[in-house]
Amino acid sequence: MRSKNPYSEMIKIMQDQGAKYNPFSVQLATVIATSPLTITAGELQLAGDNLLVADFLLTSYSRQINLPSPTVSGTTSDGTITSLSIPNATLNFTDGLNVGDTLAVVQVDSSTFVILARVVSV
Repeated sequence: MRSKNPYSEMIKIMQDQGAKYNPFSVQLATVIATSPLTITAGELQLAGDNLLVADFLLTSYSRQINLPSPTVSGTTSDGTITSLSIPNATLNFTDGLNVGDTLAVVQVDSSTFVILARVVSV
């Protein structure tokens, strides 16, 4: 019976411990196509199953909102405003990612990247 290589086991332990204390690093990526979504991160071109995307970055993203009903007063040429109410609504975003957008991405395993946000210079 052959025993395991103790050096291989030690290297594996060191890799596991090193990964535990080194958080994921954020990288910049660029959108090179939108359908299907394809990005470049460093030298890698990524698409399909290699990408997870924050939902709010998708085209036609919708979100249910509830707005408080403030008491307002004012006048217009047609009359007086005494209240304004939009208690429940759907907020529809029509813009998604575009070719050339810069993205903040994180690699979570050997083949999967998560797109966290679109980023811009100020």
